[in-house]
Amino acid sequence: MLPPLRTGVIHLLLQGRHESRLILPRVAACELAQGRVVHWVDGAGRIDPGHLVPLLHWHGCDVKASLSRLRISRGHTAHQLAAQIERLTAAGEVSIGAVRIVIVDQLATMFSDPQFSKAEGRAMLRRSLENLATLAEQRGVCVLVTASRFGNPSLSRDHEAVLQQKSGEVYRLRSLDGNNRRRSRLPGGDTSGLSLTNVGAGSSHIWRPLPWNQASLLDFPTKESRVSGASDPLVIPSSSQPKGERIAQTARSANGS
Repeated sequence: MLPPLRTGVIHLLLQGRHESRLILPRVAACELAQGRVVHWVDGAGRIDPGHLVPLLHWHGCDVKASLSRLRISRGHTAHQLAAQIERLTAAGEVSIGAVRIVIVDQLATMFSDPQFSKAEGRAMLRRSLENLATLAEQRGVCVLVTASRFGNPSLSRDHEAVLQQKSGEVYRLRSLDGNNRRRSRLPGGDTSGLSLTNVGAGSSHIWRPLPWNQASLLDFPTKESRVSGASDPLVIPSSSQPKGERIAQTARSANGS
């Protein structure tokens, strides 16, 4: 569901509001299903482990055992969040080899608290990103950081600049309609797909969920920005999907098999 990610660096996912909620659970479920530990730092208070259950069932793994490898950290204040990230960086918190992905959802939100000055919030954000960069480099993990430009509160220009400066890779997420046209927001929380653009490389990737609302993992088909008119790969029906047997039989009949 994501293009190949480099370990040892921070990957910043800049979104409009909450497009990453379609991606992050799939990333986490894929890692948990392979027996790895996933650290999830929740800066927005929105993670629900129950959303991972259908994805883990799809992988055919032991759901209870997989969820036991999910390490969730929640910070109710900016200082708590910064302290949790600092503890993650400490030796022993993230085991080399057992962990490949560390997710930090909505990192900048807490540091926009009006209870302290903009300079203090910016300094705490910078320090947290420096700790995450150290974690990524020393432990050889991929750190995924999300930030919403039009969230509540919205992402300030100063915070966005700090996030981009401290990240090794920067991606922009946009929701798409059925014709690959950009949507300004997610109507009703639904989307026909996502466009993910690497800001530095200029390459774009398209992700679409399978039909029938089935939880699944799909790689982004690569679409270079200079190429236009390329079609999405066909989705092959499977009898393991809802209504899949009937659709698969229809497809076989149409092909003369």
